[in-house]
Amino acid sequence: DDGLPLHRQKQRCARLGLDLAVSTLCDQIMWITDLLRPLWRAAIAACIASKVMHLDATGLPVLDHGAPGGKRIGSLWGYVGDLVAAYIFASTGKAEGQTEGEMGPEDILALREGLTVADASNVFDASFLNNPKLIECGCNMHARRYFVKALDAGDKRAALPIAAYKKLYEIED
Repeated sequence: DDGLPLHRQKQRCARLGLDLAVSTLCDQIMWITDLLRPLWRAAIAACIASKVMHLDATGLPVLDHGAPGGKRIGSLWGYVGDLVAAYIFASTGKAEGQTEGEMGPEDILALREGLTVADASNVFDASFLNNPKLIECGCNMHARRYFVKALDAGDKRAALPIAAYKKLYEIED
């Protein structure tokens, strides 16, 4: 519930009367990461083994003193399986990992067979092309937004597919 940068967590703790150094908070993150690594690996494995797996990325700013403005965009890749979700941070939005030990979606999709729901990003093209056991499924949420844009722009024809999506979402609920 309180996904905050460490400097804000330090401020929050200080308001509660607990003075912690950011370096101490960093150490705690490192320790808990090591302890939780087996659970994270199990979550990734469960997503890969799911009957249907969804994946998508969210771009997020990353401090980089060598980049213009001191920031660049990294990605938080979300993988959602039948019963579990897992996330992997990558330093870029590219298909493959860019730094040692980093996993991109190509690494995950190389291990996958079956139905895989993804947006139409070209980041996934090589994975779907090179893995015949990987079945690409389009994402209705991504498709629907173009009909919404068309309706907002005054194209009344878009109302029919939007109504169909509404019924689909009612069935899913």
